[in-house]
Amino acid sequence: MKRRRAIITLGLPVIGSLAGCIGNDENNDDDTTDPDPESDDGEGTGSESDNGEGTGSESDDGGFDENLIFERGETHSFSGSGDGVTEEFSLDRGLIIVEYEFNGDINQVEIVPEDADGFGAGSDRIVANWSSQQGSTGKLVTGGTYRIDVNVEDEWSLDISQPEIRESGVASLPFEKTGTGTELIGPYDADASIVSANYRGSGLFTLLTFPIGGGFDVPFRKDGRFSGETTIEGDDISWAVIECDGDWQVEIQ
Repeated sequence: MKRRRAIITLGLPVIGSLAGCIGNDENNDDDTTDPDPESDDGEGTGSESDNGEGTGSESDDGGFDENLIFERGETHSFSGSGDGVTEEFSLDRGLIIVEYEFNGDINQVEIVPEDADGFGAGSDRIVANWSSQQGSTGKLVTGGTYRIDVNVEDEWSLDISQPEIRESGVASLPFEKTGTGTELIGPYDADASIVSANYRGSGLFTLLTFPIGGGFDVPFRKDGRFSGETTIEGDDISWAVIECDGDWQVEIQ
């Protein structure tokens, strides 16, 4: 099935106890926050604990590969119908990409990390209320043991992968992208940046950026058509999330 890129919204609402159909983890070993309160216009910043910034790794010949930021990590697939809690699974330090598909109007999914007190809140916790029925998203995680709590009224599937990230794949500024609907863009090499956005759709437009060293910024959260420009702080490799329903253009310089 054709998938379009989309992004889930990061946040920390608490999902109630879920039970029901449990998805299957088809792990392929070979292929291998609580945000700060927003300002009145929805813009804001936040912080997370250390997410395990990559600093290179050994190359195949035993040398140190400074070009490598994150190694290729785990892959997992889950599917089911209705509410459920998946079995536990492992993730490595790095970027995760979550591709999702579901049927029905109710679609709340929470990826929950395990800590000393069991499964609960943490910087790696991801809560999603998807407005689209298929797409993909990304987030940086520290790695460890996780599970997924699903609250969906019909059939659903989730595919999680951890791609290799290399310095050679990082775009330099100015960085410009156009698209339609929600999308994850990057990585790009950010500095203290001017971010401009042009949105020609209806409904809510959100732009969120997150650097490899942790934290996030929300340069824009606007309702309806608009054009705007703002400044964000940053001096590291970063990604950006565009979440909307219409046509957009974003430039970071």
